[in-house]
Amino acid sequence: MLKWTSILFAMSLLISQTAMDVTASLLVFTVLWMGWKWRSSQGASHRVINSIGFDWLLPIWIAVVALGFVLNWNSESAWAFRLLEFKWLICLYGLIAALKYLHPNEAVVRPAVAVFIGCCLYSILVFYIGVDPFRQYEELSALVGRRAGGPFSDPMTFAHVYGPVLMIFTGLLLTYLRWKDPIRWWVLAAAVIGLWAVALSGTRGVWISVSVGLLAMAFLFSVRWGLAVLLAGMIFMGLTYATFPSVRERISITMDRQKGYDSERLYIWQAHLEIFKRRPLLGVGYGETKKLLPEVYQQIGAPENTLQGHAHNQYLYFLAGTGVVGLTVYIGFLFALLFLNWKILKSVSSRNIFHQGLALGTMGSQVAFAVGGLTECNFEHSKVKYAMIIVWAIVIWLAYEYRVLKENL
Repeated sequence: MLKWTSILFAMSLLISQTAMDVTASLLVFTVLWMGWKWRSSQGASHRVINSIGFDWLLPIWIAVVALGFVLNWNSESAWAFRLLEFKWLICLYGLIAALKYLHPNEAVVRPAVAVFIGCCLYSILVFYIGVDPFRQYEELSALVGRRAGGPFSDPMTFAHVYGPVLMIFTGLLLTYLRWKDPIRWWVLAAAVIGLWAVALSGTRGVWISVSVGLLAMAFLFSVRWGLAVLLAGMIFMGLTYATFPSVRERISITMDRQKGYDSERLYIWQAHLEIFKRRPLLGVGYGETKKLLPEVYQQIGAPENTLQGHAHNQYLYFLAGTGVVGLTVYIGFLFALLFLNWKILKSVSSRNIFHQGLALGTMGSQVAFAVGGLTECNFEHSKVKYAMIIVWAIVIWLAYEYRVLKENL
């Protein structure tokens, strides 16, 4: 039962938000049910939910968010609902428990590759024919024309979800190529087709974050591979720029500050910095910045039609909403997981190609996620959050496998 709920949860990541929510709940309930059975058979000393090594950060994070609402007592927001967004932590701990029980091996690679390639090919096909067989295709950006949105019909979310998954397959590819494992051709196909699909999303922030993630993985693997990936990336970008007019237009928009959407980001960032100055320590309340934007836009002289939403920068969003304390906790959480991932890479044997590939891939995923947060509030998208739950759960599981984390923590 636990095996199938875990598989369904992983597959749903690439397909549907509703499926993610349903399968995540099923996974948590299955873990709790099996945990009750384990404790009944093995005694109360048996641990079902395990430490992630820096659990103390999590109550601080929740307390900062809660305190922000207390200080902004006149807020009309349903603050309890905002706190419920931390339910992703329950899913994280549940998935860690599932991985520790299941001990996945490289037998999962081929079916995972098949599902990923299928979803990517579907996304590429919809991009070229402009018709989605399952739903009406919508042009999501009049400025740049068609962009691959995958099963989500949203290029931004699609790229930020598939980017971290692509990193995992690329990490596996590096290790399988070194040892000439037959499965390398499957993983190579997943990496190439995944990169193609993400490139067609037209999401420049993910282009950059995936590139940085790839370079980080390659140089961690070896300097020679790092230089090879750097050269291949330059050639790939050159060919892509020369071949795809949509890519050229996206880049030209980036260089032209007079184009609406990109020039707006400067006003959005400036506005959130102004909001941060009002309550620099604990912020104005998590998710409350949108209500203040009309007033702040007038103050800084932004155009009337400037977007009123999130900060398009995850770090600015936390800074304005939860202040210096909240941002510090968030960055501390990301850094702790990156450091743990680095310790795993130091511990895993190069001959355990599956585990080394996973450790490299999760490192690339985390780097891409952190860099992607500079141009998008990627942690605020539930779909992206679920993707990172899987990445972080793999990191914690590997940390237990190699005793970077110990059972008695």
